[in-house]
Amino acid sequence: MEVLQSARFMKMAMTMKAGWNVCHRKQDMWVQVVRHKYTCGQDLMPRFQIKKSQSNFWSGLCKGWENAKENLLWRVGKGSLVNFWTDPWLPNCGRLQDNALGYITLVDSVTQVKTFVLNTGDWGLNKLLTLLPSNFIDKIKAYPPLQSNNEDDIIVWNNTPDGTLQLQLMLFLFKAISLNQICCSSEFRNGRGLRG
Repeated sequence: MEVLQSARFMKMAMTMKAGWNVCHRKQDMWVQVVRHKYTCGQDLMPRFQIKKSQSNFWSGLCKGWENAKENLLWRVGKGSLVNFWTDPWLPNCGRLQDNALGYITLVDSVTQVKTFVLNTGDWGLNKLLTLLPSNFIDKIKAYPPLQSNNEDDIIVWNNTPDGTLQLQLMLFLFKAISLNQICCSSEFRNGRGLRG
């Protein structure tokens, strides 16, 4: 049982890593082929769409991407590629539109992060005071303001020091999550999960 579970974790980790590479290794020949064949687009954040006639590789990659994108975060540089409301860019906050106090208009929903930065480089948050809870406003204030000479916006793996997806760390986390699910199950708490 443990061997099968380890193989499942390894497969999931490898497909997530392949999706990560489609984002970050656009110069690799295999990434160029995949992006072209499956019409992923040339944006930094590729489009992964399940197609009727697809390979097993593509099917696995799409499933892995669904898991991977939950752990992605935009590291904002210039703020020109990141959507303020729909892209996860503020650490541990998810998408801001999911936490909005009111309706976000269609025009607002396509607003880039750089739109909320004043010419002075400070955040221009007056418009947001009625749209987001105060704890989110405080988190935005604590986020370093953007400057035009900043680096480009990039996609990073959330909660790692250097922002890269590390296979060993993923396998460790999968095992920890699995162990937590086993320990929290009612069978385990009632002693039935301890039988050999």
